[in-house]
Amino acid sequence: MQASPILKINGKRYKIQRVKMGAYRQVMMLVDDMDNLTPEELKEDILDVIRICFDLTREEAEQVDTADLFPLFGKLASHVQNAFTARAKQIPNAASPEATTG
Repeated sequence: MQASPILKINGKRYKIQRVKMGAYRQVMMLVDDMDNLTPEELKEDILDVIRICFDLTREEAEQVDTADLFPLFGKLASHVQNAFTARAKQIPNAASPEATTG
């Protein structure tokens, strides 16, 4: 798995928090809806996702460099998808209907 995304704000490093389902859903909904948003809506939604994933206050999130928003969101989306996929692969498969006695 790739390295966890790291965010730097004013010289302070923030590491992504353990991804919860709420953050996963936010990222996936944003990925699906990107083409339907205005640039301002997209910026605000990306900033919200960054705030949630890095457990930032609104004030801290407002300090994120605008040039970093899209590259960071790309890394976050990839990280979140990979984390979910890795966990999903650990779930045992259910028994097939042929294998059950009925």
